[in-house]
Amino acid sequence: MGAVIAQEALALGVNQLFAPLADLARELRFGRVEETFGEDPYLTGEIAYSYVKGLQGGKVSATVKHFVGFSNPEQGLNTGPVHGGEREMRTTWMPPFKRAIIDAGAYSIMSAYHSYDGVPAVANHHTLTDVLRGEWGYKYWVTSDAGATDRLCWAFKMCTYTPIDSEKITMYALPAGNDVEMGGGSFNFKTIPQLVESGKLDISVVDTAVARQLRAKFELGLFENPFPGAPANKIAPLIHTPKSVQLARQLDADSIVLLENHNTVLPLKQSANIAVIGPMADFMNASGILTIPRDPCLL
Repeated sequence: MGAVIAQEALALGVNQLFAPLADLARELRFGRVEETFGEDPYLTGEIAYSYVKGLQGGKVSATVKHFVGFSNPEQGLNTGPVHGGEREMRTTWMPPFKRAIIDAGAYSIMSAYHSYDGVPAVANHHTLTDVLRGEWGYKYWVTSDAGATDRLCWAFKMCTYTPIDSEKITMYALPAGNDVEMGGGSFNFKTIPQLVESGKLDISVVDTAVARQLRAKFELGLFENPFPGAPANKIAPLIHTPKSVQLARQLDADSIVLLENHNTVLPLKQSANIAVIGPMADFMNASGILTIPRDPCLL
C-alpha cells in the first residue's frame, strides 16, 4: 500500500505525506480512532513500520504522528490533556513510534496538540530531545501539527494570545526540538531572525533545526531533482491503475476479517456456530446489505 501511494504521490510532485499514524486506540471516544491501526503497540508498530518502508522506498517522506501519547485524552476530546506517567509513556505509547521512526527510518515526525502530564507536546524537551534525539539517536526533523504552536498561548496560557506572543512561542517550541512550524496558525517562527539578533536565541539551535531538514532532503534526492513530478502527459498511467485498485479491494477485504484460523490452530470446525452477542448483533448502521437473524443470534 505504501509503495502504491508513493508512486501516485510522486507522479503528482508530492514528496512528503502526513502518515502513518502510530497513535493507539485506547480511548474509544477519541474522535480519531478510525485513523489508528488498533489498540496494540506491537501490531501498530509493525504496520507503521511497513507503511514507512513502502512509502520511503518510493522516495516519498513519511511523517509519523502524533508524537507522543496523543490518543488517550480526557473525555475522549481531541487535543484534550492526557495523563499517564513515564512508565506508561515508555511501555505503551512510545514503542510503536520507535518502530516506525527509528527502525523504519522515517524522515519526519509530527508532534501533537495535547499535553502529557501537563507538558505540551509541541514544547516537550524531554520527549522531543532527551528521548527522541538523545536516547534514540533520531537525526531528522519534527514539525508541529497545524496551528499547534498557537495553543501554547490560547490553550496552555503560557503566553498572551491577544496579541499573540510569537517570540515566546518560538522560544518554547524550537529549542525543545520542534524544528518546523506548520501552517494553520500565526507563523510564530518568523520571529527567529530578531530573536537571534537580540541574543535571546542561539544561532546553533537554528542551525540544528535546518540541518535536520536538509539531511532528509538530501536523502530523498531533492537537491538533484527538486521537482520529481511526472510530465503531465505521463501522470494518468501512474494513478488509479487496475493493479492498485485491485490492491485496494484486497486491503479492504483483509481488514474486515476479524478472525483467521491458519493451520487450524483454533479448535473450530468450519460448521461451528459462533455467537454474535450485543445490541449491534443483528443490525448494521449502513445500507443493510448484511442481515443477521435476530433469533437466534448465531452464524
